[in-house]
Amino acid sequence: MTDDLHAVIEQILDWVVHQFAVADLSAVGHRVVHGGDRPNGPTAITDETLAAIEGLVPLAPLHQQQSIRLIRAVRHLRPDLPQVASFDTAYHRSQTDLVRRFALPRALFDEGIKRYGFHGLSFKFIASRLRQVAPEVAAGRVVVAHLGSGASLCRMDAGSAATPAWAFRPSTASRWRRVRARWIRASWCISSRCAA
Repeated sequence: MTDDLHAVIEQILDWVVHQFAVADLSAVGHRVVHGGDRPNGPTAITDETLAAIEGLVPLAPLHQQQSIRLIRAVRHLRPDLPQVASFDTAYHRSQTDLVRRFALPRALFDEGIKRYGFHGLSFKFIASRLRQVAPEVAAGRVVVAHLGSGASLCRMDAGSAATPAWAFRPSTASRWRRVRARWIRASWCISSRCAA
């Protein structure tokens, strides 16, 4: 399987060089679902970074392993080619610890049991595009939906992540908002699991 992946990656790298008439590639960028608490933006992939990505496999088992395979395949074929990871979780680092907490003992939060937020690269793009096409809307509070096989909602305040959908707090909302917030949490699913 790994040799097959190496062959495919080699074909893709060659295609990119020829398609865009460039002498060579200067770097490869990867979308990586989970970055944990550390990265706030794109990060150079070093041995330490790769080990940290591998350590987060239990928190994103469907995606993380595929990213690792691609990173390793590029390293195998082009060991001198710099690689950079952009993490979906990085966009959500602006959320407060209160929003990121589950109703669990603090020690579990300190060990990493928390809401990280996902689809952050999509939300970041939407926030930047919204600033261009509707700056007055982008400057306020906006709820954005990322819909597909994987789906999530995010409330943004002036373009920054404020609250993921499953963290809306019914206790701080009016009666009709409590009903709507419960419905969102109870019904929000993605193709392979619940979104919370």
